[in-house]
Amino acid sequence: MSLLGKTKKYLTVLFVSCVLYASAAFTGNVVTAQPAQTAPTILVDGKQTTTPDWQRDTKIIEYGQHYINTLKNYPDGYQIQYPSAMWLDVSLSPVRTTLADDNTRVEIYYQPLNTSPEAYVNYGNSPITTGKDKVQIIKNSSERVNGLLTRQLWWVRPQLNRVANDKNVYVSVDIIVNQREIYSLHFKSNSLEILNNLVPQMVNSFSVIPKQGRAVYSLPQSNERNFPLSEAAEELLNQYFKGEEQHWGIYEYSFPTEPQYLLNLEKQLDYTFDFVLYYSNLNKVPIKEILEQAHQYNRVVELTLQMIGSGEDFTRPKTYDILNGVYDQFLINYAKEVKAFGKPVLFRLNNEMNGDWCSYSAYHSSKDANLYVEVWRYIYKIFKEQGVDNALWVWNPHDTSFPDFKWNYPACYYPGDEYVDIIGLTGYNTGTYYPGEKWRGFTEIYDPLYQENMEMFPHKPFMITEFGTNHYGGNKNAWIKEAFAKMKNYPNIKVMIWWNGIDWDGQVPARTYRFDMNQADIKAVREGLQQYPKANKAE
Repeated sequence: MSLLGKTKKYLTVLFVSCVLYASAAFTGNVVTAQPAQTAPTILVDGKQTTTPDWQRDTKIIEYGQHYINTLKNYPDGYQIQYPSAMWLDVSLSPVRTTLADDNTRVEIYYQPLNTSPEAYVNYGNSPITTGKDKVQIIKNSSERVNGLLTRQLWWVRPQLNRVANDKNVYVSVDIIVNQREIYSLHFKSNSLEILNNLVPQMVNSFSVIPKQGRAVYSLPQSNERNFPLSEAAEELLNQYFKGEEQHWGIYEYSFPTEPQYLLNLEKQLDYTFDFVLYYSNLNKVPIKEILEQAHQYNRVVELTLQMIGSGEDFTRPKTYDILNGVYDQFLINYAKEVKAFGKPVLFRLNNEMNGDWCSYSAYHSSKDANLYVEVWRYIYKIFKEQGVDNALWVWNPHDTSFPDFKWNYPACYYPGDEYVDIIGLTGYNTGTYYPGEKWRGFTEIYDPLYQENMEMFPHKPFMITEFGTNHYGGNKNAWIKEAFAKMKNYPNIKVMIWWNGIDWDGQVPARTYRFDMNQADIKAVREGLQQYPKANKAE
């Protein structure tokens, strides 16, 4: 039977259904259905109020006949009708506005373009249309709606038995306003019948209105964990992430299995790094043994698990398989090893997910960042069931999204406060080895990155999970000095890990992030570390 044949069937027609609730109540950042009323609901900066403020993030919900609401989104410049039974989420307003009910979810993105509309649509849909994303296409069409060229792609992916009420039927609608603006409507549902009725009516109701004000984030904020940390992990969190001090770490590929190189480097630096970075993937390695080796040298490990294989399997997406239980035993065994180690670990799962070089990016899985969230929460649940209370969870996008489309922005991938202990930042100066690359200074990268994350997550501690600079295209030594001099401008960054490695172009070093290639750079790092009076000095 085809994937489409397996899809759940419902006879619901949302736009004409007899809905008992037609107005809205505001709870947190979500407007939910309530008994009918006629007065519009006004939201400013994510909060219900009585008066619009056209300089700020104003959205208005108007209540019409036949249980149809009209949403007017002024910062993004559009209005659209939707069934009154749907609730509205504006918490990620600079990125998207979400409408949803128990069966269906609609995400609306306003996308300014730095490429052509055709390139935006074709690149975003490429894994689906080329068959790399293992889905079944229902329809791929172009038509004019209300005078605007509209591209529609309909598909169904395999159902995922680890996802409650899985919504596996999708429609991506791209409404081209002009060569520099596009609106993307992403629908997903557990019923093709629902989308057959909902999509045409919502798309036909869409229209552009003058833009006013500026969108802002209004995420709820909590530091309540899904389950308690061990005493030792809580102590580490307090010691390193809740105080005033900043601490340094390093990635050195030979450590901890061959520790001598790092130990010798630290003697040159007159500094012992508190944190080290270690990568793991689906290839089985003795995690407990690795962690214990690092602990012999009093290092806290930033343990990275990337759900990828190796060789030909490296690029094959695993998201659907994970959420169908294919890797359950691997994950259970992995969690048991972390638990058996017992001491605190920084656990970083599937980092840089907003880059299409990662097979767990939404780009490779139905353009659906919610599936990344499902994977995160599912693995978190496995760790919880295995009693892994010694892991601090680090959520870590890349500073630059690729593709640089809003449906691929970091905020779309956030699993929720109760599943995240630390916000990870990553931004590299890649240099100019490859065509089209640009030399970026340290503050050029981290000023905007820090500011945006402080707008979203001021209640969470930050760490730079990995960073560095190439030497192609600029002055590496000056960049290093700038990094050490300016780091204290970001007080919510508590731990910084230098990635002391090389990205290769075949046999050629394309991006040399190592600082130990010459004495001048070593000296710059040594002098930079001495600016941190609480540093763990090497004996």
